Amino acid sequence: MAEQKSGGLFAAMNKNARLRKNMQKAKTVQASREFSGPDGDYPCVFKRFSTYDKDGVTNVVFEFRTTEDTGEYANEKITFFIALKDGPIRSAEEEQAHMFEMIQLMGVDTTLDDAQIEAALNDLIASETIITVRMKTSKPNKDKRVFKNPSIVGVAAEGQKDPDYAPAGAPDDAPTEDEWPEADESPIAAEETAEDEWGDEEAAEEFKPSDAIGQECLFKGKKCILVNANNETGKCIIEDPKTKKRLTSIDWDKLEWPEA
Repeated sequence: MAEQKSGGLFAAMNKNARLRKNMQKAKTVQASREFSGPDGDYPCVFKRFSTYDKDGVTNVVFEFRTTEDTGEYANEKITFFIALKDGPIRSAEEEQAHMFEMIQLMGVDTTLDDAQIEAALNDLIASETIITVRMKTSKPNKDKRVFKNPSIVGVAAEGQKDPDYAPAGAPDDAPTEDEWPEADESPIAAEETAEDEWGDEEAAEEFKPSDAIGQECLFKGKKCILVNANNETGKCIIEDPKTKKRLTSIDWDKLEWPEA
């Protein structure tokens, strides 16, 4: 039987020693499918980010993959598509702020310059830092369709597949939420309203959790600093000012605020 000649694609790759050597390995790669699991929090690695323009709109893509420890749903893609335009929920400027909020939750300081932020994102990809991504199914729309909406929860401590803390590098013996000491007494009475806490009623309506980033607060009676806050989910990242240990995915309403 006459030997069939390779087509142009394979002929080109076989001319490259590295690609020729890697050919068999490349053929056995397992394609990653789109995420198919139920709602919940999933440890993921950040794989890529890119931008493209379509119809005059800048779009940003962040792609994650679930880790091998995710069992049945291992190595599945979770993709964030961000269109920087005015929409029914957010303005273009709000979409842009939402994107930077996501980047903050991935452990990147967004006060850095543009090149440093991109370098930090590339470092996350290279280091395969574990980031928790939450999947939540939307309520049915008027056409009875539902969608799976991803959101960033936070960064895992180094070496942890089921992240409890942010950022990477936190000690393995860092306390969990339940291990933090209970408060003996609350500095703010439970019956106090948002108006009492933040000034007048108008200020309370305009206030967002992210406005308090950098302020001292109390969690279970322990002093800490609010490092980040998601205005949509109410999830926060707090840091012990002495040990620099962090806890993530803390509910906003579990934080208390010292009296001025």
